[in-house]
Amino acid sequence: MERKADSSSQIKQLIRTLLVDDQLLTLDAMELLLHSLKKPKISVVGRAVNGIEAIQQTMRLKPDLILMDLLMPVMNGGDAAYQISRRFPDIRILMLTGNEGLDGVVRTDKLGAHGYALKTADKASLSRSIISVMCYDGEFVRPDYILEGSDSAQDSAIDLTRREQQILKMVAEGLTSKEIAEKISISIRTVQKHRENIMRKLEYPTMAKLIKIANQLKLIIP
Repeated sequence: MERKADSSSQIKQLIRTLLVDDQLLTLDAMELLLHSLKKPKISVVGRAVNGIEAIQQTMRLKPDLILMDLLMPVMNGGDAAYQISRRFPDIRILMLTGNEGLDGVVRTDKLGAHGYALKTADKASLSRSIISVMCYDGEFVRPDYILEGSDSAQDSAIDLTRREQQILKMVAEGLTSKEIAEKISISIRTVQKHRENIMRKLEYPTMAKLIKIANQLKLIIP
């Protein structure tokens, strides 16, 4: 049996984010895209155009999340991720790449990155990647990891009631039991009972896999 998800693992209500890319137009486009997300809520607190600037900005700003290009001049994203992850192990790093950088970006899981997303990703895909990285449980987040196995995920969740699916959605979005209870007007004890049933039916997944199942069931809408 897999280890139980930590019930205290919650996505922050506002994720302070550093953007790193050597193309200013890409930075502008990424910031606009992030600000348009409903879930999770993103606050872009800084920008950098190479790996050295990324390290300097990280030391100054201490963001929750770094979205960083792999291929950059002066210092590439992989080398920057390595240094940042050793100084600030709690900061999540999501690498960004085009198709030409796929071979290199997959290897960044050995350098301290927590996952990667394609620069061509749409809003929904990027949102899923960010949520999964923020609940990182040791498994490198890839676009195909988030989407693969949807049939088995639906099989696992087939016994969930409509109320349980509603609560699974809110848990995956980072709401606490108290917030869920207030939102749907039931007691905290009832929410906790539903959460116990969900975890039992899904065979006690980690938080990241719980979010993956919610994504595959299309319960999370960015």
